[in-house]
Amino acid sequence: MGRIADPDAEEKIIDATIKIGGSSPANVNFSTKDIAKKAGVSEYLIFSRFGSKINLIHFACLRASGLCNAECLRLSKNVNDPLEIYSSLLSYLIKHKEQTLFLLNYGEGNTKVGKPGPNYEAFKKDAIKKAKLFTMFSFGDDDACFLAYSTFARNVLIDAELVLNGSYKDSNEYRRFCAKLAFRGHLGD
Repeated sequence: MGRIADPDAEEKIIDATIKIGGSSPANVNFSTKDIAKKAGVSEYLIFSRFGSKINLIHFACLRASGLCNAECLRLSKNVNDPLEIYSSLLSYLIKHKEQTLFLLNYGEGNTKVGKPGPNYEAFKKDAIKKAKLFTMFSFGDDDACFLAYSTFARNVLIDAELVLNGSYKDSNEYRRFCAKLAFRGHLGD
């Protein structure tokens, strides 16, 4: 009798990818062998489902950024103050350390040396769409939307990283100050 397929295997693999990739420096101790072990699957299953490690990372980035974006969307519907949205999103990222560090290490929105990765165009389209959620701002054309959103995303991730790595202590003052810096120019100050 053959093995019974695990209907949650892809989800377990993606979750393991985020956990391992977000708990070690970029590309250090981040092997598909370790991911398979953590997910309780074979390495063969990873490659049969995702094709390559690059594709796996892409899908893990979609999951991690999707969770952040869902929180951002929730905040944008319930909070009118952009500084409060930023501050609350920063709190969310600090509470979700592995997800945040995974996005910093592997996300398309963070600058890498060399050409953009294979999934950069998909990231760019998604960023343009998400910039339009911030209805309190008028960013203009798609290029302006992309620059505004990608800058926002990088800033909030780095501000969270500074707390997570111990450089700054998390406080209401820290979050508010970071929010003011992130929105400077958009808020008219």
